Amino acid sequence: MENKIKVEQRLQNEREKRDQLNGRYTSLIDEQRLYYIAVKAFKEECKINEQLIVQLEKINKK
Repeated sequence: MENKIKVEQRLQNEREKRDQLNGRYTSLIDEQRLYYIAVKAFKEECKINEQLIVQLEKINKK
């Protein structure tokens, strides 16, 4: 009977660890998504900036 209690406690501990790791994993996935969105927006703004630089150079040549 004591052995069964120990096994159940260990099972409960492992489930708690699993739940904590799943929570951390979910958090990291959300962070990765936000990072991807930020990088994509940054790249788009860099492209716009490059286009504006080209336009500005054309204006300054006149």
